[in-house]
Amino acid sequence: LQDADRTLEEAVQIMTALGKEQSGNALTMISNQAVIAAMLGDHARAEPLFVKAVQLRRQLYGRSAALAALQQNLGRLMVRSGRAAQARPLLEEALVLAREFTGPKSPMTLTIMLSVAEAKVASSDAGASASLREALDAIATQFDDKHVLYARGEQVLARLHLLNERPAGATRAIQTAERKLLALGKAGAPHLAEIQNLRKQLDASGGSRSAL
Repeated sequence: LQDADRTLEEAVQIMTALGKEQSGNALTMISNQAVIAAMLGDHARAEPLFVKAVQLRRQLYGRSAALAALQQNLGRLMVRSGRAAQARPLLEEALVLAREFTGPKSPMTLTIMLSVAEAKVASSDAGASASLREALDAIATQFDDKHVLYARGEQVLARLHLLNERPAGATRAIQTAERKLLALGKAGAPHLAEIQNLRKQLDASGGSRSAL
């Protein structure tokens, strides 16, 4: 990833020197830079890259499924950075775009539905529980409850339980999500770190003891 990041940075510099920093090729490079920075955990660098990519894609191509995908990436990054309330309008617009350009049951639409629910949970929105249930039901209907998206939804459910001081529910959701992610192998592996984060929060609240 580090090598790819350096190569992309050189490519962007070349495009800029050629006066083509507002081109479609430059957009692709910047988008990939943002994704790599996020994968490396450098959120401070990833966010402005995503912002730039969103602005450039909107400027060059207008409304599209690709714009929805970029806004989803930016929105999720903002949620992780503790700015869920700011992320919600971005994610809600992305959901409208995904439904329009990819359909109401597409993987992109279902993914963004889950991200909207996650933002609502993180911002303690009154409709968070209903939004999450809608997303989980849609994922189970289109795929099944063993799909990686459903397991991610159960992680969000665990967060909802933790916020509402329901340690037993959080424990069940964490255990169920972990079991499914482990069974999924490579598809589930990138999301196992969140299981550890949730367990730490549960332990910090004394929940793991009270749930026994």
